[in-house]
Amino acid sequence: MNIFQTLIESRIRNIGGGVGVRLRRAFYKRKFNSCGKNLRVDVGVIMEGLSFITIGDNVWIDKNCILMAGKVNLSVEKEKRFDNSEFFYKEGELNIGSNVHFAPGTIIQAHGGVQIGDYFTASAGCKIYSLSNDPALCKMGTYSSDSIAYVKSQIVIKENVWLGLNTIVLGGTIHKNSFITPNSIVVKSLEENSYAGGNPAIRIKERFK
Repeated sequence: MNIFQTLIESRIRNIGGGVGVRLRRAFYKRKFNSCGKNLRVDVGVIMEGLSFITIGDNVWIDKNCILMAGKVNLSVEKEKRFDNSEFFYKEGELNIGSNVHFAPGTIIQAHGGVQIGDYFTASAGCKIYSLSNDPALCKMGTYSSDSIAYVKSQIVIKENVWLGLNTIVLGGTIHKNSFITPNSIVVKSLEENSYAGGNPAIRIKERFK
């Protein structure tokens, strides 16, 4: 059955136009943990761990996005964890609110847990990683299981947050009504109504007066 479903998914992934959108909507709505109305999945989108993904209403997953969810069991001793008291779901879950747009090329790696609020926008090329590697502890690169070191960080993005082009989020909470400038890297929490940017991203000013 899994092989059959994979074949169907691979066949409908690149069908263009309204027919492709309707086919993908019908397929994914039955596979997600929960899915609201008006889902749009564009061509070239790859998704893994569908049963760990919850989606609200009016969500547009644009061209060539990658969404990965699901709990992974890491058979290594070196693992750093950064739990987030504002994350209300289980490890490996990807929870997406309503009125959300992931622009082309967005990558969400939710194996550590990612929570996204309503009215969220990820501009093209954004990356949200809740599971990554610690280069200071990886002695032989990321292909050597004996030396690899993982970092799990629960990520929370509140409502009405906009990530600028090529923004990377690696941890913390981005509180509501915030904007992150292009090419920034978020590694810790940012307060409400922040206009923030840089590496690491820091609050520059208020977004709204």
